[in-house]
Amino acid sequence: MKSLFAIVMMTGASMTSAAPLIGEWSGDRATLTLTATGGRFVEDCAAATIDGPVSSDARGGFSARGHREIHTPGPQDADAPPPIRPVRFIARQTATGLALEVRDGDGTAHAYNLMPGRRFKRMPCL
Repeated sequence: MKSLFAIVMMTGASMTSAAPLIGEWSGDRATLTLTATGGRFVEDCAAATIDGPVSSDARGGFSARGHREIHTPGPQDADAPPPIRPVRFIARQTATGLALEVRDGDGTAHAYNLMPGRRFKRMPCL
């Protein structure tokens, strides 16, 4: 009985989560916006959502899942939905902000260096 109580107490302690990360980071052709309910990532020719709140780990980084919508240059058929793919976001804290890696479901990875509080104007995909 004592060991079951200890397991329940340890499990409860490990399930305690930090408050969600909230803010905006930009740089390297991309912007990451995190809210209490999830997030949005916008880059050249693509945009993604983060499914659910994001909490930082002990080192200030995070890992989250989402979905990425890919666009192509030039005119696009408004009636044809763009491809949507599963994506994983992996971030680690750096001296100037976040080093973010965006991994598509096929294993393709894209790296970005993002700074907090900085805003960039997005131009259409050319």
